[in-house]
Amino acid sequence: MMGTNRFVLFCDRGMVFSFCALIFFLPISTALVEWFVGLPLVLFFFKRGVVLTEAFRSKTISFGNSNLFQRGVLFLKAFQPIPNPLNKPIAVFIFANFLSMIFSQYPSVSIPGFLGKVLQNTFVYFTFLECINTKKRVKVFLMCFMASAFLVGMSGLFQYMGGEDFLRGRGIDDSHRMRSCFRQANDLGAYLVVTIPVLFALSFGSLFVVSKDRAFKANNFLNHGKLTTFLVVILLIISLISLALTLSRGAWVAFSMGLLFLGLYNSRVFVVMVNIVIWFAVMGLSLLIKNREEFINPLFMFVHQSNRFVYWKGAWSIIQDYPLLGAGVNAYSLVRNRYSIEYGGYPHNCYFQMTAETGWIGLISFLLIVFRLFSYSFSQLKHLQDRGLYFLFLGVMSGLFGFLVNSFFDTHMYSVQLGTLMWVMMGLVMVIPRVDQS
Repeated sequence: MMGTNRFVLFCDRGMVFSFCALIFFLPISTALVEWFVGLPLVLFFFKRGVVLTEAFRSKTISFGNSNLFQRGVLFLKAFQPIPNPLNKPIAVFIFANFLSMIFSQYPSVSIPGFLGKVLQNTFVYFTFLECINTKKRVKVFLMCFMASAFLVGMSGLFQYMGGEDFLRGRGIDDSHRMRSCFRQANDLGAYLVVTIPVLFALSFGSLFVVSKDRAFKANNFLNHGKLTTFLVVILLIISLISLALTLSRGAWVAFSMGLLFLGLYNSRVFVVMVNIVIWFAVMGLSLLIKNREEFINPLFMFVHQSNRFVYWKGAWSIIQDYPLLGAGVNAYSLVRNRYSIEYGGYPHNCYFQMTAETGWIGLISFLLIVFRLFSYSFSQLKHLQDRGLYFLFLGVMSGLFGFLVNSFFDTHMYSVQLGTLMWVMMGLVMVIPRVDQS
């Protein structure tokens, strides 16, 4: 029994290490993201398998008087995710994608897409809930997240001033847009859309949470000292500058929406957020006019100059032909060859691509996850006792909301790095109320 407990603890700590490494290396290396996505899943099955074996050995669970079906049910229960509000919506989402795979126009790409993308991403969420279950682990995870964001921001500034970033040796793109270690400037923008609201929340949480009660201060999640608060503010400034220099219009819109979402729950924060959005809009338009000369009239840039409407029209043609279950998971790039779509890649809109690949059933199942996530989050806000966790909760929700808005302008959910980031942030939203109650 002692050996079993040690092995279970080893697996649990290994999963925590994997997620900390995942969030640190996520912007830097796609290969390492794949490694640290797979490792927690392997450790999860080892952990649950050992627990199940020990239960058989101690006769806590017995197969003796059960039929084959009952044994299968017992086996599945041993490996089921821990209870949480998203289990059922995610199960519906997985089933919708499974049906799309079965009736796919190109099974050769849909089968690996379902196994390697849909199941892998959803299990990132489940394994995150399994191991990030204390305030200490949340803090360690956030420290790794902020350390990574600092390297990304500094590497981007180094790239903008010197021509290459120091993490991957990538140069600034042809439009003089910062992309740091990411492949494209829009990808860096999507990453910062998630990161910046969290940094705002940590900064404002540290500044606004003031109490004469020493016990309250000692138990406050954000009671980390003036020096740490100062470093978080510096990182926030670096991230804001980096986002501006990406010249990513979709990311700017999503960032503004995320900040306004963050400010809705605190009047003092809302005033600051509005001023920052106005300042950012003025600075952003000036940068566009200076660096992206094709936008002669920046106020008209989303409608008149963008090719996205052409891409969306092509995706809509596929949706009309395959409305219910789509053309198949992961099959968009092949199906589009049947149509006169000018652009040979993706539709630059996650929701159009999701509907084209998995039909309206797939899109609605995903939106059910989003609806349940935010409805649960709103219901939990008033119950959070730790005010530091309250601000962090708002920051993660706002960053995730901004990412979902940004996904309307690009296919970030289908990126290995950014898609993983989305599911991890969803897991963090669910974790915070649990660690607050514990």
